[in-house]
Amino acid sequence: MLQLSLSDWQEMAVDESEACLIDFSHVYYHSTWTDAGFDLIDTPGVQSVHERHTQLAMNEIAKADAFLYLMYYHHAYSDADAKFMEKIKQIQSPDYVLINASDLAHDEAEREAVESHVVEQLKTNEHHESVVVSISSKRARMSNNEEGIASFLRDFDERMEPKLQYRAQKELDELLEDHANHLTKWMQFF
Repeated sequence: MLQLSLSDWQEMAVDESEACLIDFSHVYYHSTWTDAGFDLIDTPGVQSVHERHTQLAMNEIAKADAFLYLMYYHHAYSDADAKFMEKIKQIQSPDYVLINASDLAHDEAEREAVESHVVEQLKTNEHHESVVVSISSKRARMSNNEEGIASFLRDFDERMEPKLQYRAQKELDELLEDHANHLTKWMQFF
């Protein structure tokens, strides 16, 4: 295992001639989510020219307990977003679609119009359960009180905890059933 500083890792990760040699990497980050046991996985963007980026994202989404999809305010639900949403339809719908840079909206009406457009497009692509939230990472960096992120975090805690518990219980039940079936087959030899 190779250990790098975060800045060295960032340089390596953005250079595709080196990044293509990386199967996976772990970046240790202290937060309330990671302290609670969540693994946060950031995949390459869907607008990448490298097909392996899209495939990597698809593989991670298939394994994810919670799926957050981030898009940019000025081109919310771009053609690349639409194509990706079509691809993942059979795997998993995003639990949340976060529209970043909502601070670029001229006013509240424009922000709401962009959100409505994204909701409509998601429903058109059969992603009916995805929650759309406008956020501003710029405002969040400047203050801990960015309303969009605070709203998302409250909603995530309320909606996702029971959903994640259900998914974990379902996975455990399937695993136990699989082990019981193997044990039953094994017992036939005695």
